[in-house]
Amino acid sequence: MSEKSEVRSQKAEGQSLLAVFAHPDDESLACGGLLAWCAALGVRVSLLCVTHGAHARANDTSPPTVDDIRAAELRDAAGCLGVDIDAVTLLDYEDGMLAWVDADPLEQAIRTEIRRLRPDVVITFDEDGLYWHPDHIAVHERTTAVIAALDIDDAAPTLYY
Repeated sequence: MSEKSEVRSQKAEGQSLLAVFAHPDDESLACGGLLAWCAALGVRVSLLCVTHGAHARANDTSPPTVDDIRAAELRDAAGCLGVDIDAVTLLDYEDGMLAWVDADPLEQAIRTEIRRLRPDVVITFDEDGLYWHPDHIAVHERTTAVIAALDIDDAAPTLYY
């Protein structure tokens, strides 16, 4: 390891990062390389996924369900990225409907994870939701609102898009 890499690794150890996304696979698509790199440097990487991403096949109830498959895929992807499976939270909001859900409960769920995990950094979608996906935009808006509302006692993490 080069001296520069060693210094970078020492600065990263003990730091924490929470990635907040709408669907399983968003973490890999939006910033998988970054998450893997941070995990390799010793950053405690956590992942919050708001939906199972199963809207397209929501009526499929035969085992395993699409929800089960997407949850398994998320766990597998997290493992490949170096994210501990215990650091993955998958909520049950309806896929494709985040733009229309009551903002307060969703913000509370995000706030709860931030308070539980105490990340130094939160990463989520930019205002365009990567490609104007309504669920992505809603996650951007809700996550940004939560970070903005955290007071000084909550030690608000740095927010990156």
